[in-house]
Amino acid sequence: MHYVGTLRKYDHQRGFGFIEADDPQQLPPGIGRSVFVHVSAFLRAGVETVEEGDRFEFDITTAQQPGKYKACDVRLIEEAPEAPVRFGT
Repeated sequence: MHYVGTLRKYDHQRGFGFIEADDPQQLPPGIGRSVFVHVSAFLRAGVETVEEGDRFEFDITTAQQPGKYKACDVRLIEEAPEAPVRFGT
């Protein structure tokens, strides 16, 4: 099943973050609102840079740790809007 969500938290130095699902009720039970995503999922998809606010379509698979899940087969569907430029503050 494909899900859609927004990258809400991402640590560039550590190479991981969380995608918050648009409709968390569609996610499998026990996952919550957000799904762990590793930099390798983006690289496999050909996405070289990510920013918080980018929107993705993704699937979910089990992680190496028992009872944990992670995003896989991620596809960038919309880049985050650029932050507004503020002058004279």
